[in-house]
Amino acid sequence: MPASVRSEDTSTKAEDSGIDVLALKELAKRSLLEALNSVRPINPNTPYKYLIYAIDLLKGARFRDISLQSIESSPKQNGLDKMFWLESGPLNAPTPNIVYLCRPKIKYAKIIAGMKHTASGDKHIYTLILTPRTSTLISQVLEEEGVLGEITILPYNLQFIPLEDDVISLEHENAFKEIWLDGDETALYNSAQALLTLQRLYGLFPRILGKGEHAE
Repeated sequence: MPASVRSEDTSTKAEDSGIDVLALKELAKRSLLEALNSVRPINPNTPYKYLIYAIDLLKGARFRDISLQSIESSPKQNGLDKMFWLESGPLNAPTPNIVYLCRPKIKYAKIIAGMKHTASGDKHIYTLILTPRTSTLISQVLEEEGVLGEITILPYNLQFIPLEDDVISLEHENAFKEIWLDGDETALYNSAQALLTLQRLYGLFPRILGKGEHAE
């Protein structure tokens, strides 16, 4: 194939590739680091002040690639000691600051409350980072479990996750059930906020189409 044809094809592909998802990746990384840095250490002289103990978002596509690689590659530079999955069971952590990161789901709130109840000689400071935002429902659950006053709740505004260079997703796998069966329209609000972020990053949408009962 002539070189001139290859060059033309490459140029056309670049023009048709859509938005540059690097901006979304950087936004996710920066937002996560800001959330982590907002957690203050018990002792400023302690270099490794955080323990990420709950990360359910690893189940979501490339969340590790876009948000966690920046801290996993050099965790102690970011004040982290170790990172674990969120699972039921006793809390056994030498690091004083316990940081949970998850979506605002009741089952996770109860697991976290259970860990707090079973922690022996508890000298930890607990922080719960919820994504994409904090939740009144989760606060109510933690209050019912008797631990709300001992856990600081912060938001991590994770929105669209780039799966490929031309595919982005909110990774909200239960949205259909929540909207149509549970009557919970939170996913619609989160979607709208994510679309507004896209417009701030890339400009106004030239055309918007909606269909269905919740399209307005």
